Amino acid sequence: MTPTTSLKDDDLSLRLHRSESWGRHADNCKDEDTKFISYWISLNALYGRAKYLDRSSDEWNDISAFVTFIETTARDALREVRPKMSHAIANVLSNRFLDRDCWKQWAENDERNKAKRLETATLAKNKSSDLSEVFRRLYELRTQIFHGCSTHGSDRNRETIAAANQIIGTLIPLFQTAVHDKGSQQKKLFNNPPYPPSAKDESPFTSIRTTRRR
Repeated sequence: MTPTTSLKDDDLSLRLHRSESWGRHADNCKDEDTKFISYWISLNALYGRAKYLDRSSDEWNDISAFVTFIETTARDALREVRPKMSHAIANVLSNRFLDRDCWKQWAENDERNKAKRLETATLAKNKSSDLSEVFRRLYELRTQIFHGCSTHGSDRNRETIAAANQIIGTLIPLFQTAVHDKGSQQKKLFNNPPYPPSAKDESPFTSIRTTRRR
């Protein structure tokens, strides 16, 4: 745990404050589904854009831009923590039910039988194992859960949910550190966080103090 830090940049301060509050909640969750949801909200607080300002804004494009920022600014830190997540990453990348191309193929063939789905669906060999591809799969899981396409506590995805939580739970503090240390250099990416709180007594929003998670 690092010392409490007061940030000069109100936008970064707000993003980190929100992210860290949900990250702490996720850390203490016993329910794996709720833990995943809370971790994703923590992540979303860092990359999210105000959709009410730009209707053309695409969620995956926002995530992709954030991942590119992380890969550029935190390359060494990513390399250091990757071994801790190797099994979980392999689980996520090999899961055909997190591959949108497989879902498209099954939908086109109206295939519902699990054995036939696994038999006919082939993971593309040219798909990489970089951070962007990992989060593409995690985003598919997020879509399934957030949009009511997954049953709470289902036995079907327990191993996948646990792997996803290990990945995101490991990476969130790293992401927060990168935003804290390098975010001011990417104002276009991090300015104007959605739904900023009202300032009290007509004063700027400067009261947020962030206690960094490790």
